[in-house]
Amino acid sequence: MDSMMSLIEVASSTVAKQCEVITRMTHALATQGALSASQTNDLLEIQKTISKTIESQAITVQRLAESRAASKCDFGRAMPVTTFPRFSRMPPEIRKSVWEMTLPDARVFVPYENDQDQIALRQAYKPPAVRAACKEAWLVTEEKGRFAFGYKHTRIHRFWFNPSKDIVFVRYDEVSDDVEEAIKSARTQNIALQWYEFFSQRTCVSRMEWARDYLKCRKLIVTIRPQVMRSVEDIYCARLFKLLDRDYVFMSQNWKDDEDNDDDENDNEDEDDDDGGQQWATWAKLKKRLEKIQSNRLERQDRRLVFEGMELLFNKRT
Repeated sequence: MDSMMSLIEVASSTVAKQCEVITRMTHALATQGALSASQTNDLLEIQKTISKTIESQAITVQRLAESRAASKCDFGRAMPVTTFPRFSRMPPEIRKSVWEMTLPDARVFVPYENDQDQIALRQAYKPPAVRAACKEAWLVTEEKGRFAFGYKHTRIHRFWFNPSKDIVFVRYDEVSDDVEEAIKSARTQNIALQWYEFFSQRTCVSRMEWARDYLKCRKLIVTIRPQVMRSVEDIYCARLFKLLDRDYVFMSQNWKDDEDNDDDENDNEDEDDDDGGQQWATWAKLKKRLEKIQSNRLERQDRRLVFEGMELLFNKRT
């Protein structure tokens, strides 16, 4: 209410000022015959003042109308989103960066082969809403992502997938040839496997070669999970969270190979399990050993995998 009264007072003052200027102009015209140069300039200044006053009055009236409309809104009602009319005047590089920031964060795709021998996903994601904003935004989504995991490797019933950010989680022993082909066709760069795939150096080398050389991935993610999972069909709404270096990851006794012994005398991060035979190690320890195996056992060192540890959490669809 106070803001409304202030606007009304401003409008009244503007009108009074306009009347005063018009009176001065009328008096000057009535008392003068032939106008001198200075008098003519005075009249021109008066006309400019009138023009500015009228513009100020129009702005005040517009603010009054907007304030009145806002006062009629309910308190809990969502207000319209503020527009940015000058966005199109910004440099193309900045506009592109803005559109890129609207893309979804990393999502977890869990492909599997269903009973009809078709590629399916445990959770279907909608395409980015920004695709409908304008052509420029649509082109950004086309550049950063692609539609993949379609029916029978076709364009039918596909899902928008960002190869550089999205993560594909699979259980290695359940991956069929069709699932492998779908992952490869999607140009997946981030593949996630469970911790027990890295029990021994032999399986480590096998999984690394599969991820790096066959799938052409850049990042291999080692996952741990606190929940029981009989198959990937148990997974719904999967989320991955980064492990800290001090977090423990289960390891096998097979790690104790002579070639894999570390030279660091202070590296005592292994701990015996109460059950015996099995051991635990921090993620920092496991990552260090994976990098060492990659350097010593894998060929083509020009293409090296990046290792990351993450915890897998999910809901179970009933």
